[in-house]
Amino acid sequence: MLFIDYAKQLYSGDLFQGKLLIITSLVLLAWIIVVLRKSNRILKGTVIPVLLIAVIYVSFGGAKVYKHQQRLSDITELYEKDKVAAIDKETQRANKEISEYSLVLKFIYPSVMLIGLIALIFIRKEYIRGVALGFMIFSFFAILADLCLRNRLINFLENIKELI
Repeated sequence: MLFIDYAKQLYSGDLFQGKLLIITSLVLLAWIIVVLRKSNRILKGTVIPVLLIAVIYVSFGGAKVYKHQQRLSDITELYEKDKVAAIDKETQRANKEISEYSLVLKFIYPSVMLIGLIALIFIRKEYIRGVALGFMIFSFFAILADLCLRNRLINFLENIKELI
């Protein structure tokens, strides 16, 4: 398989995930509307973190969808001019993103989830417990999205190693 085929596969996955993130954010927004109509204070506490993840999903998913075609055409154009430079550029970009996702996945999201769990256990105010639960939900959704992106990049790098 050629490098361009691997790049198309990677960017098609990005496009699909971008659309999925947007749809998920719309579902989360519908859930927020339902929660706001309820009188449960714990659920109302989850609104802010869930709204935060919905906004992040819309912006990140929208960027993935918007940039999809441009990135693919840029890398195709570069590959036609200089194959080695195109492969090197995408390899560097993928390695950079993998290291960023690794840092976030290993330290930041688990820390937020742990802080949320501790707050959920030790704090008795219902609204604050809801916020803690919301940040745990936030971390779960963020880990889910970043794992998919990271794994797709790892597969891309493994595939293009045979071309180098």
